[in-house]
Amino acid sequence: MIRYLLLIICLIFFGCNQKKKEINALDKPGFGGPERAGKIKGDKIQEASGLVASIANPGMLWTHNDSGNDAELFLISEKGEITCTVHLPEANNRDWEDITIGSGPENGKNYIYIGDIGDNAAVYPSKFLYRLEEPRIPAGVTDTTILLTSKIEFTLPDGARDTEALAFDPLSGNFYVFSKRESKVNVYKLTTPLSTDKPMMAERVLEQLPFTQIVALDISADGTEILCKNYDHVFYWTRKPGEAIEAVLVSTPSEQPYKTEPQGEAITFARDDSGYFTISERKKDKDQALLFYKRN
Repeated sequence: MIRYLLLIICLIFFGCNQKKKEINALDKPGFGGPERAGKIKGDKIQEASGLVASIANPGMLWTHNDSGNDAELFLISEKGEITCTVHLPEANNRDWEDITIGSGPENGKNYIYIGDIGDNAAVYPSKFLYRLEEPRIPAGVTDTTILLTSKIEFTLPDGARDTEALAFDPLSGNFYVFSKRESKVNVYKLTTPLSTDKPMMAERVLEQLPFTQIVALDISADGTEILCKNYDHVFYWTRKPGEAIEAVLVSTPSEQPYKTEPQGEAITFARDDSGYFTISERKKDKDQALLFYKRN
């Protein structure tokens, strides 16, 4: 009997100790930093508003300016060096706010999706995604033009509103968009296949999430991790096997390291899973830095 009681006490102690370890593990930040990866030089990227790690160009990132600027993408190194400017004459930069890479019309190919989704005054009835096959930029090519772009028009079921965060989910093949300006934001899903023939209607899958001013979103290449940010915080979720993005986002995220930037509106996982990058708009009295938060 005494031996049995001792066994029960040991099991209870072991279980409590394990639970404590699990809680501590959840509380421990998954990323460190920030480290200054590099400084953006020149005056081409004044209002960086989106960021995604390239697949076709390993070790490189794509970024762009927001509203009122030319329809251009910039390929930058992980040290912040602008290596190529890509002109998109068939596109229009009404208010480009985010960028992602995902699958598309042809199997085995990767496509860039530019989110022309901003709407500060909530006056535009439609939003757009510009899609192009991700180009591989040869070494030494610093300027090029791509003519083949597709335009996907979509609307929100609850009317015009500002949105600035876009991501592709590699597990479901769908796209997700966060609203920005509400005190509690909504989340919308754009289900594939995408139509270029007629406007699509996004589905509102979540409403009144306890966040505001969401300006950037990314889902990891394997679909198991989610990052989103506002101007002051980075939020992080992990995804269980078979779990829908909507189910993940209603759980409580952990808050990850973030150094407040002058106008930080972009975030992306590194393609090699080593951490995440952020970049901000340029302010006159501050350097425009590419920051890296290394995975612990």
